[in-house]
Amino acid sequence: QEAVNFFNEHIEEVMRVIPPENLLVFEVKEGWAPLCRFLDLPVPDFPFPNINDTAAIDTRRKSLKRTSYTFIVVLPASICLASWYFNVRDVKKFIGMGVGYVLSLGMMKIVNDGSLMKKGKES
Repeated sequence: QEAVNFFNEHIEEVMRVIPPENLLVFEVKEGWAPLCRFLDLPVPDFPFPNINDTAAIDTRRKSLKRTSYTFIVVLPASICLASWYFNVRDVKKFIGMGVGYVLSLGMMKIVNDGSLMKKGKES
């Protein structure tokens, strides 16, 4: 609630300080028209980009949850089971498995970052 109050107070202050002819109070759901009118530009022929709609955010959240579950629960459990199955008692092998786990997390981040950037460019 404190953050919402701070945000609203900031908006009110901006509206007090900036002259109305130099200020556009814009909601993304309004589309191109108010923005283009304010900038004195023609409205583009393509639809206004709506990357952060509720469905897209929900899809990304579910994907992140699955990925997190995999790397936080499934992969460490698999490493433990593999070490038990192969009767690993050597500390170096455990360190190697840990390094492999960390590297796989890094690779997953790279793959996710790349795919998110591609999705953003396509939209």
